[in-house]
Amino acid sequence: MNGTPEFSLNGEAPSGLLRTLNAIALLYPALLVIAFYGTWCSAWLSLGHPPRASLDDPAETLGAIYWVSGIVVLLMPMGAAMAVASMAGRFIFGGFSKITGIVFAVFNVALWIGAIVLLRSDPIGVVNWWFD
Repeated sequence: MNGTPEFSLNGEAPSGLLRTLNAIALLYPALLVIAFYGTWCSAWLSLGHPPRASLDDPAETLGAIYWVSGIVVLLMPMGAAMAVASMAGRFIFGGFSKITGIVFAVFNVALWIGAIVLLRSDPIGVVNWWFD
């Protein structure tokens, strides 16, 4: 091997744009969790007590913060599609070694599973409050 990555169509390392898109796709599940819990924590600071479902409306309590976090939540399907495309791109176009591509793919899948499990289990009622 002469120093070029194993998976590369043109023998070059990934561009800055491709690396940025890969990083965003990798971190999107964390952004999703941060959007929910960050909104909830902001409401707690604003209200002076933990927000309660059906009593403390996030849109009225937080205004713009609620709508900004809503954008992240609404873009969740696009984030999942971007993650799949990013993982495929790592193997097809990315210029990453085989091991690096596999590690990124496993880490990305683990982050998505972790985010989905956390948000579905909703241990302190954040998602219930947000959608209520």
